Amino acid sequence: DLIIHVRDITHRETILQKATVLSVLKNLDLPSHLLDSMVEVHNKVDLIERYKPTEENALAISALHGHGLEELKEEIEKKILTATGKKILTVNVNLEGPQL
Repeated sequence: DLIIHVRDITHRETILQKATVLSVLKNLDLPSHLLDSMVEVHNKVDLIERYKPTEENALAISALHGHGLEELKEEIEKKILTATGKKILTVNVNLEGPQL
């Protein structure tokens, strides 16, 4: 339902690595909607002072320090719900009455 591409943004060949991964994915003849909805994640941003992704829709995280992980979880949830057509439903039940 979803591809998450996690990159070590501090690696000197990170751009080349991205191109290689995209090339392999395209050669697998995956559905275009799957490639279009891919989540791009830039990891190890804690090693680069004031890092901001220049790529559109990229999420910056530090797995080591937990930075950006909540945003990543929200993005994954959003994309999965869109891909599957499912919804999240919250039901409040009074725990003291006959509804229980």
